[in-house]
Amino acid sequence: MRSFARALVDLCCFLTAPEPSHQFVRLNVPSKYYAYARNVHIKAISDLNVGPGVRGPVAEVAVPESQYSSDYGWLISLKSTKSVPYCCVLVWAGGYYYERQFLTGHVYRPTYELPFPDLQSAHNVTLRPARAPRDVESLIRYDVEQAAFPSNRLGHPILLRIRNHSYPGGHGILDWPSWNLPVLEWARRQGGVSGYAHVGHSLVVNSSQLPNYEIPPLDGLGANECLVDVAHGYVDFLAGGESRPVADLNVWYHLLSCGFPIPMIGETDFPVGAGTRVMGTVRTYVKLDNPPRDDAGYDAWVAGIQAGRLYFGDGRSHLLDVRANEVRAGEGPLAMSRPGRINLSISVAALLDENPVNPDEDPDVQGFAYWHIERGRIGPSRRVPLEVVVNGYVVERRELTADGRVLNLSIPVQIRHSSWIAIRILPSVHSAPIFVIVGGKPVRASRRSANWCLACVDVLWRKHSSRIRESERAAAAEAWESARRVYRDIAIESVSD
Repeated sequence: MRSFARALVDLCCFLTAPEPSHQFVRLNVPSKYYAYARNVHIKAISDLNVGPGVRGPVAEVAVPESQYSSDYGWLISLKSTKSVPYCCVLVWAGGYYYERQFLTGHVYRPTYELPFPDLQSAHNVTLRPARAPRDVESLIRYDVEQAAFPSNRLGHPILLRIRNHSYPGGHGILDWPSWNLPVLEWARRQGGVSGYAHVGHSLVVNSSQLPNYEIPPLDGLGANECLVDVAHGYVDFLAGGESRPVADLNVWYHLLSCGFPIPMIGETDFPVGAGTRVMGTVRTYVKLDNPPRDDAGYDAWVAGIQAGRLYFGDGRSHLLDVRANEVRAGEGPLAMSRPGRINLSISVAALLDENPVNPDEDPDVQGFAYWHIERGRIGPSRRVPLEVVVNGYVVERRELTADGRVLNLSIPVQIRHSSWIAIRILPSVHSAPIFVIVGGKPVRASRRSANWCLACVDVLWRKHSSRIRESERAAAAEAWESARRVYRDIAIESVSD
């Protein structure tokens, strides 16, 4: 009973920690830019104590109030509440049968009460939650990550904004499909927005180039079946930030060059993600007209993800406004009648300490973090590289002083054919792509990218088809072959490589 009580106190009380040193404080977004951060991938707190499908005493106290106290306590202790006031808790197989009661299709607001007050009082807990300045914007919403479900090894879809969480014809999670496309189709039918978590996990190769054309092992829990499902039109976003930037970005760049206008979002998989032992290590910033509040705010935030009105990063640099000839990311493609020059307008800010520091000593990391602006510092200076990327390749590079000031830049870029364009400061922040359509033709920027995707689809089938139930394998084989045809057609239509 004592261990249970100790766990209860740990879960339900706000945490305290030493104040972080100056050099690690993040740069908050000026309110006039209306970019709202959210941690899209947080594990329910009971997942630290129970395995898939296991019920235990700690799982039974993982109610929204304790989840809110735990998450918000981490943010308070790290002075990060102004940056991540809005969190998405993803229920997976661990503790699913208890936690699914919180999959209500609505957001939770703090109640300013400790859960299980009698037990709290019995163990001398005197702390009482109170209102905080931005509580009206501090929301938790429960959604689903397909982790440790039957389709586990084909990648982990994140299902946002779904209303019904019981897959048709199944009595439990072991009855769900053994591959992901049927789940994504079901989520889309009910208005869901879906993507793949920690896409870089199975995509690490020897190359450090972007893009690169090495075929990855595809044997982890990363993108995997994503490459098939994108070709069917059922992937709304990719999620990265837990792996090496090259692994996260390479698959994204190849899919963009094939003409799929998919945004990438930042995630942490807190508290179990690799190198992300603290919430908000990598964040997603969505542009909204109004602060996100209640269910309507959640819906607007998710719609912003789907549209690509966002950027993601470590919170130490911000791409506050990116436009191509006045077309912002997420507002649709820029149309051009013929090849020519466009103008990129960028509002950007970044913050480094005046002297180099060790990013692995950052209390906001508590372990190795791949995405950290300190790793982008140019020598001993306070400068970082801002790069313009067209079809995966850097076409312009500027050095910025990372002193926290907002800089407004104008950069001309030559466009020769339908292309995608983005801005980045690696490994700190990346914009969503802006597609530029020339002469009404779709983006078909790289034959090598299409062939890379095709090769990955073949590897996936060789390695993972045996994991698909025999009763579902014929439908899966047909979906794989359809994806191959899509990539072959894109390769034929491509204008480069």
